[in-house]
Amino acid sequence: MNSQLPRLLKAHWQNMASALTITGDLKAMGCRIALDDFGTGYSSLYHLKSLPFDELKVDQSFVGSMTTERESRKIVAAVVGLGQSLGLSTVAEGVETPEQADMVLRLGCDMGQGWHYGKPAPAEELPSMIELRTRSAISCASHEGDGISLTCREGLPSQRLAQLQAVYDGAPVGLGFLDRNLKYININRRLAEMHNLSIEEHYGKTIAEVIPELYPIIEPHVKEALNGQGISDLEIREPGCQAHDQRTFLVSYQPAFDEAGEVMGVSCAVKDFTARKSAEDKLRQYERLVEGLDEMVAVVDRKHRYVFTNRAFHEVFAAGNQRIEGRLIPEFVNMDIFEMVMMPKLDECFSGKSVLFRLEYNLPGIGMRELSVSYSPIEVSGVVETVACVLRDITEMKRIEVVETDWQKRIELAECAGLRIGLWDWDIQANTVVWSDESYRQWGFTRDTFSSKVAEAVPRIHPADRANVESAIQKIMSRATDEYAAQYRVLRPDGSVCWIDARGVMMGDSSERMIGIGVDITDHMETQDPSALEPLLLSFSNMQGPS
Repeated sequence: MNSQLPRLLKAHWQNMASALTITGDLKAMGCRIALDDFGTGYSSLYHLKSLPFDELKVDQSFVGSMTTERESRKIVAAVVGLGQSLGLSTVAEGVETPEQADMVLRLGCDMGQGWHYGKPAPAEELPSMIELRTRSAISCASHEGDGISLTCREGLPSQRLAQLQAVYDGAPVGLGFLDRNLKYININRRLAEMHNLSIEEHYGKTIAEVIPELYPIIEPHVKEALNGQGISDLEIREPGCQAHDQRTFLVSYQPAFDEAGEVMGVSCAVKDFTARKSAEDKLRQYERLVEGLDEMVAVVDRKHRYVFTNRAFHEVFAAGNQRIEGRLIPEFVNMDIFEMVMMPKLDECFSGKSVLFRLEYNLPGIGMRELSVSYSPIEVSGVVETVACVLRDITEMKRIEVVETDWQKRIELAECAGLRIGLWDWDIQANTVVWSDESYRQWGFTRDTFSSKVAEAVPRIHPADRANVESAIQKIMSRATDEYAAQYRVLRPDGSVCWIDARGVMMGDSSERMIGIGVDITDHMETQDPSALEPLLLSFSNMQGPS
């Protein structure tokens, strides 16, 4: 026998021993016992604890008002939760509308009864009513609309809660939940560690108490979530720390709604973004550095596609505003050179080796140039997926090497002719100078007694000649002239005087380095015949520094 008694006779409630005897006998007969109208009248927690009930029925007075009254919803949710925790089936009484049916189902109620499911009807009409109800339920369950079908649950709320708690605790991000007073009522271990507190130390405290230094920054966003407007992927940087010690967080604050759509609290998700942010900052610095290089830089993948090019590369190889990234190398480079030279060396680099070679290439709009090309493997997680390609135009450098070789030969010839020529290289920014052995002799220093600081050498210039030297330096520094030229006397420690005819040029476009020569013209000054030096000094003036 498996009948169901909706209620026990109220007279037996006053005699618990009698009620236990009766319910025991009924259970033995196969009956299921339900506690009716729970929350009102004679239905109490005491009876629920004392008697062997199978079902718990939520009183219709709460069900009928639950879609309009928050208090009723909370009572229904609490009763359903209580029944589930005790292992009882739960039944909602008085379900009359689809909204009520959906709500009790979402709250985890096992069954509902009421006119929504059917009104009293003659016995002969029941089969057709049941068939219609069955078809409707199947249609609803198979409907693919927005959201989750309420007729297809994956388990009781208690089971889903346990599943969610496991996900919550094991999540790789910090998670927490704030009530409407912004107090922590739940938090996982990862978020607690970010706050340098235990989980227990969070309970009962507001977010302002837990992270006072960050709260002024996040307060408006948390309050927006309380008003129903969530925010995702908000980047927050920890204030009051040195830049290298600052932590960066990516946070989301989302409102949590109850069954009627009212905000019941705020869900917090926090990810420590510091390492990634630092990597992004370094990447941006690297990109700015690469963008400013005169060398042509590109990164290519294993399919020989460009994934990155800097300004210099784009200016040479791209026509107008043509996009290079994502396109194949042969679209911009001579196919024969690509297949015969570049591709084999790229394949070698993808095997993990750095490659350096020289290449003569006809650059678009420039002409035939000599390039120094380096391929460097970019390894990520032990795998080389991309290669950094750096192209340096060394045409001018090669030409300068020829000029410098020619100039060195001229100096050697001059020395053979009896001229004493010292070489110097002045780092203007550091205000230090590198001398040849002859320059040390001219100034009366040795390598042990001179620290390379220009300030140590200046006092040895004859006071009457210093203004002439300073004027010559100012002219070349201001670009009023292309050449530094000055004649001056050096007062050496042994009391002797050395006349020097100095000539110099700036290196490149900067004002940071000057190179030059110093010719000992003492003998010529004593004979008053410095004109003999003009051919040598003129040849130095015609020498061009690297551009």
